[in-house]
Amino acid sequence: SIAFAESSLYSRRISLNNSTSLSAIVCVAIFCGPSLGWAQAVSEAERASEVSYRQIVLEDGPVGYWHFDHTNAEHVDNDGAANAGSTNLQGTVTGNFRFDVPGPQNAEFPLFSEDNVAAEITGSGFIRVADPGKDSLLDFDSGDSITLEAWVNPHATGGSGYAYLIGKGRTENAGFPADNQNYALRLALNGSSAGVTFLFRSAGTDGAWHRWTSEYVLPIDGGWHYVAVTYTFGRNDSVRGYIDGEAVSGQWDSLKIRLLAKAK
Repeated sequence: SIAFAESSLYSRRISLNNSTSLSAIVCVAIFCGPSLGWAQAVSEAERASEVSYRQIVLEDGPVGYWHFDHTNAEHVDNDGAANAGSTNLQGTVTGNFRFDVPGPQNAEFPLFSEDNVAAEITGSGFIRVADPGKDSLLDFDSGDSITLEAWVNPHATGGSGYAYLIGKGRTENAGFPADNQNYALRLALNGSSAGVTFLFRSAGTDGAWHRWTSEYVLPIDGGWHYVAVTYTFGRNDSVRGYIDGEAVSGQWDSLKIRLLAKAK
C-alpha cells in the first residue's frame, strides 16, 4: 500500500495510482517547466508560520495539483485547474482508498497543518484524470520542461518492482494499446528502500523507452518523504531528481533520446 499526501503535475491522461505496493500520499503536482517547490519550502522554513506548502505550490502555477483533504469517495479536485483553461482535470477514484489517514503534519513538517490528512491506496487502486485532448498542457514536445512531484509514505513489501505515483498513458482503456506510456514518476522499490525514477517513451509506434533512476534511495521507514523529478525533453543532461529536498544523482537506462521526440 502507499499513502499520498499531495501531488502536482506541471503539464494527457494522468493516473495517480499504485499498481505495485505503497501506503499513503498527501499530494501530487505536475508543472509545465522546471519547479522546485520543496527546495523553495526548505529555504523558507523560517517563514513556516506565514506560508503553507499549498501556497508555495500554487505560486508556481501547476497544471495539476491534487491533494487529499477535500475529497469524497468518488472524486479528487485539482487546485491547479485554472492554469489548464476550461479543463478542470478532476480525478475519478477507482479501487481501494482511504482519505482520512494522517499525512505529514505541523509538528514535524512546519509547512503543513496540525491535522493534515492523506489518502491510503491499497491493491490496484488509482485516481484517473481524463485526457483533455491533443496538444493540451499535458503534452510535451522537444524542448519542453516537466516537473512531477509527490509526498509519499510507502510501506515495505520485502520485494522489488515499480510503484506508479503519477503517470500519463498505460491506463488499459479500451481502444488504446497496453504500452502507450507517455511519462511517469515512480518509485523503484527494493526491499526496505526506494529510489525515485522517471520514465517516458518517444512518440511513434516504435518509440524508444527512456528510464532514469536515482542512485540515492529513501528509506521505507513509516515516515513521509518528498520526491520530485524535473526534465527538459530532448536534453538527457537536464534531468534532476530530488528526495526530501536534496538533489540526487542517477543514471539513464537508455540515452537514445531523439531531439524531435514528442511525449504525448
